[in-house]
Amino acid sequence: MQYTAFIPRKRRPWWKNSDKEAGRTD
Repeated sequence: MQYTAFIPRKRRPWWKNSDKEAGRTD
């Protein structure tokens, strides 16, 4: 996955989320 292209929108940092959590943009 390209985490650099993912915009963190959740309270937890995207780098601490699991792969399935990082794929969500809600």
